[in-house]
Amino acid sequence: HPKRVKRNADAQVGDRLVLGKPLGVGVMSAALKKEQLSAEAYALMIAATTQLNTPGPDLAGLRGVHALTDVTGFGLAGHALEIARGAKACVVIDWARVPLLAGARQLVAVEGLFAGKVRAFISLGGNLVRAVPDQGQMEKAWANQELTVMVSTKLNRSHLFPGETAYILPCLGRMEADEQSSGTQSVTTEDSFSMINGSIGHQSPVSSAVKSELAIVTGIAKAALAPDDRLKWDAWTADYGLVRDLIEATYPDDFRNFNKRMFEPGGFYRGNAAHERIWKTESGKAVFTSPGPLNSIGFKDAPGRYRLITLRSNDQFNTTIYGHSDRFRGIEGTRDVLMMNPDDIAESGLTNGQTVRLRTDVNDGQLRELGGLRLTAYQIPRGTVASYYPECNVLVPIGHHDEMSKTPASKSVPVRITVDSDESSVWT
Repeated sequence: HPKRVKRNADAQVGDRLVLGKPLGVGVMSAALKKEQLSAEAYALMIAATTQLNTPGPDLAGLRGVHALTDVTGFGLAGHALEIARGAKACVVIDWARVPLLAGARQLVAVEGLFAGKVRAFISLGGNLVRAVPDQGQMEKAWANQELTVMVSTKLNRSHLFPGETAYILPCLGRMEADEQSSGTQSVTTEDSFSMINGSIGHQSPVSSAVKSELAIVTGIAKAALAPDDRLKWDAWTADYGLVRDLIEATYPDDFRNFNKRMFEPGGFYRGNAAHERIWKTESGKAVFTSPGPLNSIGFKDAPGRYRLITLRSNDQFNTTIYGHSDRFRGIEGTRDVLMMNPDDIAESGLTNGQTVRLRTDVNDGQLRELGGLRLTAYQIPRGTVASYYPECNVLVPIGHHDEMSKTPASKSVPVRITVDSDESSVWT
């Protein structure tokens, strides 16, 4: 009936936005066109697109609902702009509360970069270009951005691919003295045994203009967000202990008396329920499950196809390599190796010490290969080969990920091995 029609221009100040479906179909459909969408993600996308939008008609009949719209075509932001203009008001969206299809959030950033939709990126720490799969595509996509800002404590490979306008900005490292208006500040670290220790830097910063990570984050937040009495950006910057008080208030069991205990000799124990044999289950006992096939595999065996496992050495932290002495595996002087079962080496007609090349065995139109690898006999399960991360990221397709967590499936990448065409010599 004409009197019951509700338009997208009739919203009123104080109205709340209700979404009938989660977002993410657009980025998933883009991944599908490139054959980089997993079967599970495809099923989620189809379920979302074929689901009837029944909340719409139900909400339309409520007296307190003033406006309705879809979110196709121009997306949520585009249609929210129309609503705001019609109401002559602003629409405030808390992106952390926007529902997304599982896996869409992880695909958005990298897929957006590959598609040229992400035009600027601010990175606080990290070595993203080296850390993600499909390194070749990532290097080109990263450099195609209009703006890249990387705030770092040291140089890394990502800095070699600047955008049209690029800033490499320093920030205080943990070894440097951090002086704020309330005095010298301290931070904390947590080791692999759940022990939390306080840390105070003593080295003089290279410049008084260099800011701490916390000061950078609070400064960006203060400039970008509307004033709010609850958000005490300046006070938190001046005294990091206030931030720890908030952490304690949020997680009182883990961080009891946080500021008082952080400098206890050896640190204080945060707690680890499983280590203490405390099982937070309905029965109070450990629950073991028997999974089906590992869902990160995603491909079948085939003649000449191997499953590549990427590894880290004992002397590296994430993408940072500190040396070339892998005491875990007895490999010295190089990381350009491919570990392979001796029986597989013999069966394939290869020779231990030969220089070989890996090529990803995925038919998606992208050539992914890595050469110059010394074939090294190693006791590894037959049918698998192993080499180092992040060097092997060039071989991992962005769409090759675990179906549940969406984590890159870097422990099972389908590859084929050939002798390096330019060099078939044996390493000595």
